[in-house]
Amino acid sequence: MSKIYPIEIAETQTIFYPQQQSGQRWNGALERAHLKTYAICHCLADGNERKLAIKRVKSSFVFARYQETSHHHRHNCQFYGQSRTQSGLQGYTREAVRQHSEGGLAITLARGLQAPRTANENDAPPDVPRHENRGGRRNTMRLGGLLDLLWEEAGLNKWHPAKPKYWDLRVGTALLREAEKIHVGRLTLDQALLLPAQRSEKSNSKTIEHQRNLDVLEYGSKRDLRLIAISPLARFDPIRDTWGGRNPNAGMPEQVQEYQLRVGTPYGMPTLMLDAARSASLQRSYDIELAAWRNHKKVYAIVQLALRKTNPKVADILDISLLYLSERFIPLDSSYEGELEEALVEAQRSFIKPMRYEIEDEVFPDFWLQDMGCEYPLEVFGMTTDTYRERVAQKRTHYADREKYPGGWWYWDLLERRDIPVLPAPVVLGAE
Repeated sequence: MSKIYPIEIAETQTIFYPQQQSGQRWNGALERAHLKTYAICHCLADGNERKLAIKRVKSSFVFARYQETSHHHRHNCQFYGQSRTQSGLQGYTREAVRQHSEGGLAITLARGLQAPRTANENDAPPDVPRHENRGGRRNTMRLGGLLDLLWEEAGLNKWHPAKPKYWDLRVGTALLREAEKIHVGRLTLDQALLLPAQRSEKSNSKTIEHQRNLDVLEYGSKRDLRLIAISPLARFDPIRDTWGGRNPNAGMPEQVQEYQLRVGTPYGMPTLMLDAARSASLQRSYDIELAAWRNHKKVYAIVQLALRKTNPKVADILDISLLYLSERFIPLDSSYEGELEEALVEAQRSFIKPMRYEIEDEVFPDFWLQDMGCEYPLEVFGMTTDTYRERVAQKRTHYADREKYPGGWWYWDLLERRDIPVLPAPVVLGAE
């Protein structure tokens, strides 16, 4: 599980050990340091500085990793993360994702948070594929990439045997902590972000999450922002969710031009309306996620919305992306990956699901096994098309490089066998 290591305040060279990282002395040191120096993580004693930016968030302080330093931390450090080369993050330029001067990240969204000031501004992005095989790197980040970024920064794509149990509200809290460190223009993402919230059990009362959503909604309405909402989809209902059925037009009158997107933790969120064009685009790009949703699996949505001027309790969806998740909130690209994820958890293995972001043509595996003492890829091959099998052949050649993968690699090819092959024995216990 993630571990807390000693942290040093660079200017004073004062080291605070884990048991000292709370209380008046700790908070006082961060108060004095956050505007003029940085912190150093001591997860490894190799003489290298692992800098952390000190940021104030309301009445408390948080640490933000500097870009391209997360993979320099020890694997079990709370600040560890994969390098760009191990996920789809490599598909962006520095213009799209970069280090912010105050620590954390600054991103450029394909559609900004500020609503257009004139009617002449084009607010409709081109109908492009979910993943792009375009060779070059993107200068902007779309919603699917943003959700992947938040998931990865929050460590929700990692699993180890001692990882605590997560639920929707806890996931929302983890995403909020990362959103506070991500700058979008002059705002931090949390200022425009709606997250899972439930109803209070007390009458005439609201949960903290519910009230926070209402505050964001009010702020967005006053500033004319295009807010972003992240929530699990409500359990699929073939009557209420006609748009998401196998044939969304069956039995529907021709005049129906929009549908309600029902979310599972909606308190403080506006009613989300999905028009027919975006519904059709969603079905073309997210057939695996929608099939999982119809089978009552967990699927999260991220939407960018425009509040209606006549009724800010209703919003039109401008863009939407979906993420298929296991019961442990590990992202999945197929039901076969789901079977492997369950087998890994049952075997008490430590692993990372690399986030694909918006690219398809880079080689990185379905999972990285973290208890092998080296980079160790796991792959699931399940399709039969000629293009896909050519891709499989490319991956086999890539992973055969013993300089890059000295421990080898593991795969499960559904064309060869239906049952999951024996997993490699761990070299180290748990995630180092």
